[in-house]
Amino acid sequence: MQDIVIVVAYIPPSAPDGIVDDVIQQASTLSNGFELRCIIVGDLNARIGDATGDTATNTRGTVLLQALATTPLRVQKPTTGKWTSFSNGGHGIPDIVLANFPVSNFVVHESESLGGSDHRPLTFDVPTEPLPPKTFERWNIRRLARATTQEQYRSHLEDTEAAIATSLAGLPHNTPAVGPAHENAAMQQAIDDAWQTILQWINNAAAATIGKFEMTDRIPTEFWTEALERERDALCAHQSTLQEAIKAGRLPPLQIKAMAAQATEAAKAYRGSTSERRRVLFEDAVDNIATPQNYGAFMRMVKGAKSRSDRTGCKLDPERINEHAQHFRTTFGAAPTGNADLPRTPAQQQPLQSRPTDIL
Repeated sequence: MQDIVIVVAYIPPSAPDGIVDDVIQQASTLSNGFELRCIIVGDLNARIGDATGDTATNTRGTVLLQALATTPLRVQKPTTGKWTSFSNGGHGIPDIVLANFPVSNFVVHESESLGGSDHRPLTFDVPTEPLPPKTFERWNIRRLARATTQEQYRSHLEDTEAAIATSLAGLPHNTPAVGPAHENAAMQQAIDDAWQTILQWINNAAAATIGKFEMTDRIPTEFWTEALERERDALCAHQSTLQEAIKAGRLPPLQIKAMAAQATEAAKAYRGSTSERRRVLFEDAVDNIATPQNYGAFMRMVKGAKSRSDRTGCKLDPERINEHAQHFRTTFGAAPTGNADLPRTPAQQQPLQSRPTDIL
């Protein structure tokens, strides 16, 4: 199966239009000059008219089409749906899928807003066999924090120790470490057999006492309340009404603007309610985690919250602190203030070299 490179990009309207060339160049580099299958998808804020069926073309769209002319990338058109963005100003197609091979089942879900966004989700299929999902298992060693579980684990090992010793005694011993190839192979096989015997002994004890750590999908079924579902349905109704009115094009602009304002207010209320619900669930999680057996996890949560509150975690490199200070001085016209309790090398202790500040 051939590897696939997927580049997900967002280019804000304020960014230079030429940045689309950088995105395509990066995709080319990652895909070995487009020798691998490559997809670029995202909100590029590029309107390319007939190429997507859009009603407009902007400067960035023209730059994008010129850049695509020298690559094997082609604009993909949806089989279902069309408009990827709706607002009080109308609808458009700023979200684009580019690929050097044809995708299938490309759908623009015009009726879905994902919680109030003015953009619509895109889905498509890649014609290749899917990679098998990554799975793993590990022992639930957190249970060993309990004294009773530790004793059970130790007892199981001791109870089966004699049988393991007998098994190990039956394996070949005194195999020469250096000799003909067949003797070295016999030595390696003896080591492997001994290791498998010991490993099975440990695993059997773990299976009998602590078990495997079970990974389950965190589907937040408890998140949704009846009130939240009513707000979500109301928001979807507002957005659906606005969307259909925009597509029909029969209502006056002022009425469309008023409908958009209602949808915006509904979205704000919905986001506020979901934020409050997250806060409530977080408090419940803290109450449940603040138990003796979860003390370690609780302290990590408290430490993380405190770090965010204190805004600790400086990203400046202590070895280049003098350079950082010089950059601050030349940018803002004065040396930074405050106390920096950082170790300084002799080179860093040298006074800053003055440099005239650029005047814009």
